Amino acid sequence: MTAKVQLISPVDGRVYVEREMADAAQVEQALTAAASAQASWQRRSLSERAAFCSAAVDAMLSMQADIVPELAWQMGRPVRYGAGELRGFAERARHMIAIAPQALAAVEPEPVAG
Repeated sequence: MTAKVQLISPVDGRVYVEREMADAAQVEQALTAAASAQASWQRRSLSERAAFCSAAVDAMLSMQADIVPELAWQMGRPVRYGAGELRGFAERARHMIAIAPQALAAVEPEPVAG
């Protein structure tokens, strides 16, 4: 029997979604795929990575009509705040994308005497 995890909605206390939990082999497969993806990601230029991240932010914003009710049902976030939640996400993500070149630049400390 496969173990399952249930998400109980804080809106009405009912099971909102139920999913089978991954077994050890599935977890191992996911970790292997993630390591491979990370190696591929690392080979991309910073500008390419920024473009992908910006596209991901745009994709999230384009799904607002689906995401807002999901936030409400899954975590009890009132629908009226959902659009603001997404705007806040976009602002933070775009800021991190913008500062990445400086934040990820190589740091070469000044020589120290002695």
